[in-house]
Order: sequence, then structure tokens, then C-alpha cells
Amino acid sequence: MQKRLFYLDVMKGILIILVILGHSIQDTISDYQNNFLFRFIYSFHMPLFFAISGYLTFKNKYDKTLLKKRALQLLVPFGVWAFALPICTYGILDWNKTQKILLYPDNGLWFLYNLFIYSTIFNATERWKTKRFGQTFLFCICYIILCILMTIFHKLFNFTQICWYLPFFAIGFYLHKYERSIQKYNKAILWTGTILYMCTIPFWMMREEPLFYKWINLGNVFSYFYRYAVEFIGTILFFTAGKKLLNHHFIGLNQIGRQTLGIYAFQFITLYHISKLITLQNVYVNIFLKTIFTLITSYIIVLIIERIKFINLLFIGKAK
Repeated sequence: MQKRLFYLDVMKGILIILVILGHSIQDTISDYQNNFLFRFIYSFHMPLFFAISGYLTFKNKYDKTLLKKRALQLLVPFGVWAFALPICTYGILDWNKTQKILLYPDNGLWFLYNLFIYSTIFNATERWKTKRFGQTFLFCICYIILCILMTIFHKLFNFTQICWYLPFFAIGFYLHKYERSIQKYNKAILWTGTILYMCTIPFWMMREEPLFYKWINLGNVFSYFYRYAVEFIGTILFFTAGKKLLNHHFIGLNQIGRQTLGIYAFQFITLYHISKLITLQNVYVNIFLKTIFTLITSYIIVLIIERIKFINLLFIGKAK
């Protein structure tokens, strides 16, 4: 049996808390994109989640059972939640909202949908690789094809997000593949990454031009590159730091990190209903309470759901 990598559980535990915290900020502050804490969280948390998934996906061989396993683990709950989210949120079966989620997955549990696509791509490239055309070459071809499809379909079937986050999944995959070669550069990565991240994050915006564009405008291409570069730096930095500092038992975070898929699924509806109950005047107390109660409630729901095999498969993607 493979030894459990505690630092990955802890990192996932921290990241799912940041996911809920980010959503709580969005739910509470109207101008959330100008909130520094929100911008800090969104500069790395989802890219790092995908990097961890890519790291765990690497096996250096083709897995003929992977498609079925990932379909059950990821596509089944994605499809079920497309119907369940409107019911659990608004109390009605809304086919229009369900159809919107299925056609534009970023309106639902898009993370699961994207993970299925990514794991399928990398497993397929392991299957098709030859001495002439290696896995990395085939991955690049697949990415180019996806980018072409993105120019045609845009947000339909989530092509825009698929192309945006696929390189972060690839980061994790290749960090694992070339782990021994990269390890000797960890100290340099930490120092360089810390300096670059601290210099760039103050100006980073999730969907808008960097803040320094108020004084100097370098154009749309540089703005796009800057946004991507900060996420890239943050992902590499925090993955390397987490691997170095978090490889221990952290009571609570380990357990939460093992339930991130379920917590991610339930936190949407949990936060929606909890937000109606917490309406204090202090914005940051509101955010803190929403985050804590959403995390605890979602975690408890997941533990309960795990005891019901069929429901567990449908909503969390676990067969047992």
C-alpha cells in the first residue's frame, strides 16, 4: 500500500478552507475583487488545487481503468449536482439552470468536470506515447487542439477554463515526473518565488488589468501574461513550501484534506443558506462566521453521506 503523503492532505485542507473563505468574501463584499485577501486567495488556490491533482495523477504508465474510475468519481457527481443545486438552493427543479450548468459547467461544480478532462488527457497521452512522440509532445498537441476549440466554442462546455487551468494540472504532473531532478533546486525556487510573488501580488487582479496600469498601461497582452504569471509563481511557490513544511500530522487539516471533494460540493448550498442566517453589521465578523459554519456543516454532511453508499456515489463520487 502506497504511503500517504500528509503534506498533500494538509495542503488540500488549507485550500478548501480558502475556497470557502473566498466564496464568503464574494457573498459579503460587493466590491470583492478589490479586497486584497480575496485577490491573494484567488491568485493561487484553484491553480494549486489542480497542480496537486496533476501530481497525484502521474503514474508514468497507462491505466486502462482510469476512465471508468474518474467518470464515477467526477462526472457522476457533476451531473447529479447539475440537477441538485437548483433544488437544494431554491427548492425547485429548474431545468433551465440545470441545462445551463451542463452546457456551461462554470455555473456548477466545474472543478470536477475539468479534472475529468485533464486526467483523461494525461492518461491518453501515456497510452499513445511512442519513442518518436513522447508523452510531453502529445500533451502539447492536445493543448493546442483545445486552444483552437476554445476560439470556436469559448465558454461552451467550459473550453475557456479548461485551457486556462490545464497548464497548472500539468505543473503538478511534471513536478512529480521530474521530482528527483527538481528537488535540488527547491531552495532557489522558494527564495526566487517568494521575492517574485511578493513583488507582483499587490498589483494582481483576477479579471481586470493590473493595478499599476493606473500609471503605466502596457497593453492587453502583457495584462494577460501578468495575471497568468502571478498564478504560476504562486502555484510553484506554495506547492514547494507546502511539501517542505507540511509533511506532518496536523489534527483537523489532514481529515478535512481527505474530504475536499465532498466539502467542495456541499459548501455552495451550505453557504447559501448560512448567509441568510448571519447578517451582522461587521463585514469581517460576517465573513469569518460564514466560513467557519459553512466548513463545519459541509464536513459533517459529508461524514453522514459517506455512510449511505448509493448517495455517497451520486453526490461525492465515492463507491464506498
